[in-house]
Amino acid sequence: MRRASFFLLAIILLALLPAARSFDAAAAAAVAQNQPPASPSPAQAPTQAPAQTFKARTELVLVPVVVHNGREEHIPGLTKNDFIVQENGVEQKITIFEEVRTSGIPVRRVGNPGVFTNAVTAKDRSVEPATPRLNIICLDTINTPFLDQGRARADLIKFLAKSVERGELTTLLTLDRSGVHVVHDFTTDSAVLIAALQRVKGKSEMMSGENVNALNNDADLNADVAREADDIQEFMEAKAARIMQGFSIQYTLDGLQTIARAFGGIPGRKALVWVTGSFPFTVSQVGDAPYARGYEDDMARAFQLLNDANISVYPVDARGLVVGLPDASQNIRYNPRNPAGNMTAGLRANSARLDTMRAFAAETGGRAFYNSNDLEGAFRKAAEDSSSYYLLGYYRDSSESKPGWRKLHVKVHAEGVHIRTRAGYFVNASEKQKDLQAEKKEDQTDFRLAVSSPMDFTGVVFAVRFKDMQPAGAKKTVNFDIVVDREALWVDDGDNNHMKFEVLALARNSIGDNAGQLMQTIDAHLKPESLAEVRRSGLGYHGSFEVPPGQYNVRFVIKDHLSGRIGTVSAPLTVN
Repeated sequence: MRRASFFLLAIILLALLPAARSFDAAAAAAVAQNQPPASPSPAQAPTQAPAQTFKARTELVLVPVVVHNGREEHIPGLTKNDFIVQENGVEQKITIFEEVRTSGIPVRRVGNPGVFTNAVTAKDRSVEPATPRLNIICLDTINTPFLDQGRARADLIKFLAKSVERGELTTLLTLDRSGVHVVHDFTTDSAVLIAALQRVKGKSEMMSGENVNALNNDADLNADVAREADDIQEFMEAKAARIMQGFSIQYTLDGLQTIARAFGGIPGRKALVWVTGSFPFTVSQVGDAPYARGYEDDMARAFQLLNDANISVYPVDARGLVVGLPDASQNIRYNPRNPAGNMTAGLRANSARLDTMRAFAAETGGRAFYNSNDLEGAFRKAAEDSSSYYLLGYYRDSSESKPGWRKLHVKVHAEGVHIRTRAGYFVNASEKQKDLQAEKKEDQTDFRLAVSSPMDFTGVVFAVRFKDMQPAGAKKTVNFDIVVDREALWVDDGDNNHMKFEVLALARNSIGDNAGQLMQTIDAHLKPESLAEVRRSGLGYHGSFEVPPGQYNVRFVIKDHLSGRIGTVSAPLTVN
């Protein structure tokens, strides 16, 4: 009976996960326990097994390259022989080459009654293989002065009003101290986006000018003990500002990681237009990789996730034309020991902000826009970059398994060309190379963001359906089934078909309190016949948790520990 019910679920989910042509969840559940699955019936047997290689570390490196002429126009018709790709100075053999022309094909969040999933597909199934053109616009209210937020919104509305015929998918987000918020999901309807944007209110979360001035002067980092009253006051202001800056840095990096997780499962190059007054940290170079002082791990993680998600960052300075000198909003104190310090601090701080914007753009293959009042033009140029580009791919040397930064350099054999591409990528540490403490910290951050994000993460595609409920004292046991897409989880065929992933189901009531949960790690080495079943059908998982009667929102999280990818699905639940 259980076998029949699982197969019925699979039939329902076939429309959601086209890759899972046939599925026997009872067999897949046995796979997770390293048991051979039962033979499928003739009606369930697939016509052929997909030719696909599963590895815990992909050796294929994909490099999107935007190639423009002097008029910012895409240069078409280039061939593989026109490109040279180097990794750490060593030329690589290009094995994948494609000139990508993106499309404004509408996409939709897949879903059937009673089934919840993070899958995304084209509305017109006949054109699904086409690469969608997706622009992600995020208004950063944490690091942008209040007045500049209003002007940025006004220029963004002008841009949207003129892009009715462009046919590109755009999603609007905001970032504040409570995280990333969805103003409107991706759509090609400019009127809908404008209406949503007009409802966005500015926030005065930016630090006051006086504190910023004290921070710019590094008053809290002076080794000398402050003796004068003014020095002590400035020292305390800088201390407080430094604490607030730390929060802003963490919120900003969390926001970047959240966006990368949410849109990483959508194919193609994505442009993240980050509308901000500044990045709250100074980026320095450690080796060939960029880092924020004191936030090395989080910074590296953000760049890694953005590159893995094929997201290029386009910082747009919402302040427009900036001279960098102190203005009337700042309380400037004269320091006889450093009379020029107050005047130069603003210039240094502004230069550092622009350096950070340029670093984010360069490392992800985007472009920074600053010192210009033409914000509308910046939005337009950022959106146009993803309309056409070249996708290059090569297989890196698997023997070079040392984790860390790999520097990329792309050359084009053509005159008068300008290219934009990411400057490198990170090689993850393998399961055996990971430090236990570092891995625990990474898991804590990943699950914290996965649970709190209002957007579904798309790195692991899966679908969920609630089943029956049984009494359990004053509570009820809620049963559920999960179907994971066959291409979502990574299997390391070099380590005896190793698979390791974690499942979290967290039920929260209307005020956000945790009411019940399930958390389980599946760590198995699959037998050949079990691996063949996963390759054909995906993976089924059955679980349950206990909650008292009530209304809940259940957040399902799957983290693949071998690839680092995460998928999340939210589902409403009523327990009578």
